[in-house]
Amino acid sequence: MFLIVIDAHSKWPEVIPMKSTTSTQTIRVLRTIFARAGLPEQIVSDNGPQFVSAEFQTFTKMNGITHIKSAPYHPATNGLAERFVQTFKQSLKAMRGENADLNKKLANFLLAYRNTPHTTTNETPAKLFMGRNLRNRLDLIKPDINRQVQDKQMKIANNQQKRLCDNLPREKQ
Repeated sequence: MFLIVIDAHSKWPEVIPMKSTTSTQTIRVLRTIFARAGLPEQIVSDNGPQFVSAEFQTFTKMNGITHIKSAPYHPATNGLAERFVQTFKQSLKAMRGENADLNKKLANFLLAYRNTPHTTTNETPAKLFMGRNLRNRLDLIKPDINRQVQDKQMKIANNQQKRLCDNLPREKQ
């Protein structure tokens, strides 16, 4: 079981493996997410028992969060989450043969997803959520051209400054 939380603006996903989906456990996980990202204005969820409980309603009310429940038997009401779930399931199915534990597969999937431009925003979720793309193993292969240019320009400037200093007349003591 997973709890999936998606920021509607940036499309940044959080996927948390859950042993239990009680209201208490769900609230505990959401508190951790909100501690990093801040409180949302609204939450859209399905009608799972953890989301319709009095405990969850109290939690959202105390935190000033509007809770919108999707229409029963109509998952398109929460299309953003439903589309992500499809992508996530396809990815897990594709990784089935890999010899890695679930947490490693999940981390690899999230890094790739968060660094891939989203079709509706034309930006990566990481760029919209954090203001930057996440560094990944491709960055080790592809050199950072800007950094190389800056290093080269700094070397040229240092050499020019050294030549100028070397050509200055020296004071005799």
